[in-house]
Amino acid sequence: RNKMETWMNSNDGLRSRFTHWIHIDDYSADELLKIYESILGSKQMSGLKLADDTARERALRMFKTMISMKDEKFGNAREARKAAEQTREKKNARLRNIPYEQWTEELVTTVIADDVPYKEPEKVSAEKCLEELDALVGLSSVKKAMHDLIDTINAETIVAQKQGRKPVLPEAGHYLFLGNPGTGKTTVARIMGRIFNSMGQIGRAHV
Repeated sequence: RNKMETWMNSNDGLRSRFTHWIHIDDYSADELLKIYESILGSKQMSGLKLADDTARERALRMFKTMISMKDEKFGNAREARKAAEQTREKKNARLRNIPYEQWTEELVTTVIADDVPYKEPEKVSAEKCLEELDALVGLSSVKKAMHDLIDTINAETIVAQKQGRKPVLPEAGHYLFLGNPGTGKTTVARIMGRIFNSMGQIGRAHV
């Protein structure tokens, strides 16, 4: 969309040629799941179907993770098709370990949770992230800020548990990393992303 806006604004007369603008939003995770199931059930895929709610929930988590990490190259329905094709490949690989005489139509056309091409993102503990941060040379102000933040979150979590309520956590906010080349801006940003993710402050560790 941004590229189209730039192109339209590059010429004063270009925008006036178009009287109507229709913007099509990205698909939601639930919509991608429906597309995924539709593709699996097509003739091209030999009418595959998800076995149960466990498989369906795993597929939904897969699409939620995709959306949380999407960028301008995100393929929407193409991502669902790619996932369906990978699912079929995993299902076929699983069948190859089962004697052919045991194959049934139900077995061949059913997709179980393990066939869904999704691996739960590994969540690194905040303590491990702090160890990595502390191992860096310098950056004393960054280290202090991260230690203080984690101490605050841990303290609030303990108090909330004792009071039987949901903890009120400070927002992660937005950070601008300033400094000359080679001072560790990118490294610090990545570590902070993992720290905030491990503490439940942001939905993904990728920054």
